[in-house]
Amino acid sequence: MKNLLLAAALLLGLLPAHAQTSPALGPPAAAVAGATHADSLAVLHRVFHQGRVGGRVGTFLLAGATTLSVVSVANRPIDQSNFRTGVQSVVIADYAGLMVFDIVRWARFSQRREALAVQQFEEGQPLLAYVQREFKRIFAREMARQHRF
Repeated sequence: MKNLLLAAALLLGLLPAHAQTSPALGPPAAAVAGATHADSLAVLHRVFHQGRVGGRVGTFLLAGATTLSVVSVANRPIDQSNFRTGVQSVVIADYAGLMVFDIVRWARFSQRREALAVQQFEEGQPLLAYVQREFKRIFAREMARQHRF
């Protein structure tokens, strides 16, 4: 029982905390000297592409791992201990939970939302918080790679 509570506490500690956030600012690329609108737009497309690919790959890998874990529990030998089966059941639940996060990521960075974000960017409206966070990260890496900072 202690192990189960410890595992649950560790998993809850891995979940992101949601604090109050300030209102989203305009496109972050405007503050960087030397960055063109085309650079910013290319980075915005890259943000959505990487989000979709990451969500897709994570979903399929975790779906396979979940399936293999379920099959191994279903085909366990009779002499296997119940503790090991319980641990495998917790692993299955963890895989399924992580798969849900990847499915949400895949949906958040969909092509429909990409078109909406590009339209907002073109109009100078603030981007969604999760898009802006990824945009800043990828934009900084791209500009550093091109030695524009």
